[in-house]
Amino acid sequence: MLKEDAPAEVLRCLDLAGLNHRPVLLSTNSDIGLDGAPLRHWLIVAQDRLSIVREPETTELSLAIALTLPLPELQEFRVTAGVGSGVLQAQREGVWIDLLRFSNALHERFHKLAVKLEQLRSTGTLTIHPEEEVDHRRCPACGLRLSSVGETCPRCLPRGAILQRVWELIKPQARGAYLLTALTVVGVLAELVPPKLQQYLVDGVLAKPAGGGPAAEFMQSLLLVVLALAGSRVLLSVVAAAKGRLAVR
Repeated sequence: MLKEDAPAEVLRCLDLAGLNHRPVLLSTNSDIGLDGAPLRHWLIVAQDRLSIVREPETTELSLAIALTLPLPELQEFRVTAGVGSGVLQAQREGVWIDLLRFSNALHERFHKLAVKLEQLRSTGTLTIHPEEEVDHRRCPACGLRLSSVGETCPRCLPRGAILQRVWELIKPQARGAYLLTALTVVGVLAELVPPKLQQYLVDGVLAKPAGGGPAAEFMQSLLLVVLALAGSRVLLSVVAAAKGRLAVR
C-alpha cells in the first residue's frame, strides 16, 4: 500500500525530532535495511519533506530517524533493481542517494511509490487512486505473491473440486485406469531387476577367486543371471505392449 497507517511511535519520533509530517501524503514501509538486514523502515512523506524512520533491532532500543530530506532539494526519484532486492533512490545536487532497500516481493509497491514521489516533486500535488493501492501480483484472497499478473493462485485452488472433476473424467475408464496403474507399477519393479542382478553377478559370481568352486556351479549361476535378465526384458516388453493397447482403446 502507498498510504499505510504509520504506527503512533513513528509519528511520535518525528514529533520529537521537530519534523513536520502533517498531513501525511504517503506512508509505507520496507522490509529490509540498506545493508540487507531484515529491519523495517518507514517512509513518511509530507508536503515539503521526506523522512525515513528505522525501527529498533531490539526492544531495548527506540526508533530513530534514519534520513530526512526537503522535497524541494530533490531533482528526481527512481527505483533500481538488484539481486534479491531493489533500492528507492533520490537525486540531490546531481548525486543519487539511497533512501530505502526492499525485497523483490515489494517491487511493484516501490515502483508506484517512485512515480508518486516524482509527481509530488514536479507538480506539488498527489493523487492516489483506489486501484493503485492494489498489488496485482498478489492474490487478492490470501496475499501470496504470484510470478505474473493474472496467474492463478496455487494456494487458493479448489483442490477438492479439481479432484472431483478428475474423478468424473476418469470414472468411465476406471477399469482401464486401474489396470494401467498396475502395469506401470509392474514395469517400475521390472526396471529394478537388472541392476540387482548385475550387482549379484559382480559381487557374488565373478568375484569368486579362481578355483574357488566347481566350474559347473559357476556356469549354472551365470546362466541363471542371464536368464533372469532376459526374463526382465521380456516382461518389460509385454508391459509396454499392454500399456500401448490400453492407451489407444
